[in-house]
This record gives sequence, structure tokens and C-alpha cells, in this order.
Amino acid sequence: MVLVVGMSSTAFAQSASSSYTPPSTTTSSDPVETLGLVYQSGDIFAGVGNGLIKEFKPDGTFVQTLDTTSGSFEQTGMCFDSVGNLRATSFEANSMTLFDNAGNVVTSPWGGPFNVDPESCVVDAAGDIYVGQADESGDILKFKANGTFLKAFDVPVPDRGSDWIDLAADQCTMYYAGEGDEILRYDVCTDTALSSFATGLTGGPCYALRILSNDQVLVACSTQVHLLNAGGTVAHTYLNSDFTPAPSTLFALNLDPDGTSFWTADLISGDIYHMDIATGNQLGTFNAAAPVDVAGLALFGEPVVSVCPPGTHGIPPNCIPDDGNVVAGELVPLNTTVLFISSLSSSMIWMAPAIVGIAGVGAFYIRTRKN
Repeated sequence: MVLVVGMSSTAFAQSASSSYTPPSTTTSSDPVETLGLVYQSGDIFAGVGNGLIKEFKPDGTFVQTLDTTSGSFEQTGMCFDSVGNLRATSFEANSMTLFDNAGNVVTSPWGGPFNVDPESCVVDAAGDIYVGQADESGDILKFKANGTFLKAFDVPVPDRGSDWIDLAADQCTMYYAGEGDEILRYDVCTDTALSSFATGLTGGPCYALRILSNDQVLVACSTQVHLLNAGGTVAHTYLNSDFTPAPSTLFALNLDPDGTSFWTADLISGDIYHMDIATGNQLGTFNAAAPVDVAGLALFGEPVVSVCPPGTHGIPPNCIPDDGNVVAGELVPLNTTVLFISSLSSSMIWMAPAIVGIAGVGAFYIRTRKN
């Protein structure tokens, strides 16, 4: 059970200064039982337990079930990469699974080994994956996209672990909540602890959190959800009474692709709520019919400040819109005269100032069509 601290007799403890040897993995040549439907923007993924993840439309219409093959009692946090692949943490199974963008298992187990109880993950601009862990060392682990272990960050864990994590756009500041009344921060670039982002949060313990594009932070704290401003001060609290039906334990949380609303779930009942950030109004709700509980939520197309949103590329905050209609040799105006060379799949982009003598004509770039 996520709410109760538990240590496995076979737990693998690992310090940040040591190195891991990734376990052997099995790659599925045939998908697990699934409809194989390509994810659509706004689709909701709920970790419902027994190694299963249910996919829904925003109105609660069931789409398909993804099977991690882990059999984990609880299915916790998830994250999408830039091509739509989904990585899911299997809490008690102490493992993760990589799915493609249609719910088919690509690799299971993926990554590892984990200390105990991987619970959340986030992708950075380079495509590397960070994983928060609830128990044993509570270290935040970093992996390559293929699951190769890179580094363990020995973060302070005053409460339980580094359970729920999110990476800021600067690619360095990791926010995390470990089932206490605070949100902590750690610099993964310099490997040093930072001051807490927020302390004394009411309604806790606090669980899943997400950073918004304006540097505000949403965090689920059992009986309420807090919206914190960029300085860590509570700007708004979504009370238990704001949700219908009233939840008992608000646990999972994620952002809607619209950037103006969020989703959270009652761990026990399996009710999933859609809430407007600005007004606090409930926009919708449905029940996931979870065989165990709802311990993780993800949305396809969810805004993630550590990576450029779908339809763009680059490194935040310098995200460049993709334009599939641009043909080779076409001139497109820019507001910059900096020379920039970048590779996108097999395409190359050349950006350079136009040396012209015509007033009102600025800089241009020329690029081939992106494949």
C-alpha cells in the first residue's frame, strides 16, 4: 500500500556514490492484450493496480487497458517522452514498463535496478528519464531513454522519500514531495540540495505535484490541492468540499493539455476529477472502476515544463514551432539574426541573418521539410 511505509526483505539499497548494473530486460515482440489504439491528446491514463493502466477519454469513456506485465498491486506515476512513448512505475513490483504510443509493451522491465518503490518519473529536454522513489534510500535516479542507468542523486528525505518529482524548465531544479507537508528542491546539475520551495502545507501528507508554465506549482495534499505561486506561497486551495463526490485521499495529479485545468484522483474511491485552475470549478468527474486504487494519473499531451510541448522542438524556454508544411528552400521570417544549426531526425536547419538592403526585411531561415 502506498500510504504505509514498507521495506522489502530483498530490497536493493544503493548510495549515490556507487554505480548500478542494470538488470537484463525482456523485449516483447508481440503486444500484450490491448486494442492498440494510438493515444489522442487529452486521453487520461489511470494506474488502477494489478499491473494495469486504464486509458479514458476526457468524458470518462473507456478506451483500452495497458498491462505492464508486472502484476504490481499498485500502479503509480507515469511520463511520456517526445515521441509519445509511455513509461510507467510499478510500485510494489519495484519496476518500470515502457509502452509505445498505442499501448503496446516495448520493454518490461525497463530501467533499474531501483532501491524500493519507484513512484514517479519525468523526462528532460535531452530525453533522459528521472525517477522518484518512495523508500530505502529515496534517491532520485537518472536513466537514458534506453534504460541505461546514469546517476543516483542522494536527495534529503525528511519524511519518506523522493516519491513525486517534477523538473523545472532550467533542466536543473528538481521539485519533489515525499509525503510530508513540504515541497523540496534539489539541483541535479550541481548535485546539491536547495532550500525548500514550500513548507507547512495543510491537508497533507502531500503527494503528486506539477510545475506550471508560469512557475506556479500544483500539489495534491490528501484532503485538498494547493496552487503555489513562483515564490512558494499558497495562492489558492481547492478544498475537499470543492470536489463532488467528496474525496477521501487526493493522491495523483496532472495537468490538462489546455494548460488551464488539472486532473486529480481519489486514491481510495477511484473517482477522477477535472478542475479549472483559475476558478476552482469542477469541470467533470468519472470513476475509473479500479480493481485496487488510482495511484497514478497521466494525460497524453500534458504540459511538461522540462520538455518542449508537442508540435515544437528545442530546449525550454526556447521552443521552436514545427511546421510540416515548410518545404525545402522556403524563406520564413525570424525575429533573430543568430546563427543556429540543429539536427532534427534527418533534417537540418540553417538559420542565418539575411544580408539584404531592403528595408523591413529581417532575418530568415531556410530548412528542409521535417520527415
